[in-house]
Amino acid sequence: MHLFVFVLALIAQGLCTWRQAAEGVQKGLFESVQFSEQLPPSLEAAPVQAGSHYRHRDSSLPNIEPCQDVKCHMTLVVALDASGSVGQEHFTKELNFIRTLLEIVQMKSMMNYVKVCVGVISYSTSVSVIDSPCCENSFCRIFDKIDSIPYTAGRTNTAGALKVARQMLQATCSYKKVLLLITDGNSNIGGSPISIAREMRDEDEISIVALGVTNIIRESELQGISGEDEVLQIDSFDQFHELAEFLISANVMVQDSPEGFLEELSAAICAADDSDFDSC
Repeated sequence: MHLFVFVLALIAQGLCTWRQAAEGVQKGLFESVQFSEQLPPSLEAAPVQAGSHYRHRDSSLPNIEPCQDVKCHMTLVVALDASGSVGQEHFTKELNFIRTLLEIVQMKSMMNYVKVCVGVISYSTSVSVIDSPCCENSFCRIFDKIDSIPYTAGRTNTAGALKVARQMLQATCSYKKVLLLITDGNSNIGGSPISIAREMRDEDEISIVALGVTNIIRESELQGISGEDEVLQIDSFDQFHELAEFLISANVMVQDSPEGFLEELSAAICAADDSDFDSC
């Protein structure tokens, strides 16, 4: 199974099932896209967080306050391992992977009239919030931030990253909550991340995708975090744009799209985006 196919299959559960007929909208880069006739569910009916909001007790970690006035069809949080065991080269692969993945999600969410609220975390010894879903920033502003995420080296505090991600995913009202974690699975500070991941899956119904990066992966940790036996690696598929075209064709029915369609579409969307980055 291709890596992007697996990841997009999970994320698409919150995107592809909600499509709206859009006569007259298919112009310019949108001409080759066909729509189904399903409406997305109402944002006003997005479910609130059940029970109390999770509060970690680690004073070294950032806290994300609830923002239940923010309503989303999907809340997607990306956690990027920037530790020394990953290395600069592999961290750059992480950023390239996420940039391409979010370009696809950007297009699919617009085509399907689905609101996706995105949070981004980078971590090594400490955990940094790059963007919170509470801010409701556009994909274009998030791209700007991703391009400037520094490689920090240091130790691997995956448990701390999951604690912050859990707060992010509980913060908004959302129909679906997904955590995408990219790491080598070699956590060595903050305790085991497996128990917090299990709570996220079982208590919060958060879907977790754990992707391996580097050639030296602790598979048992990634399996424990995701709850899946299969371990997927970024290195298994480097030709992002070719696979992106395949995914778009399969899921949004793009017909005869030219080479570079994804980049052109994302650039066209961002050219019309005059929003500022909100740190909320």
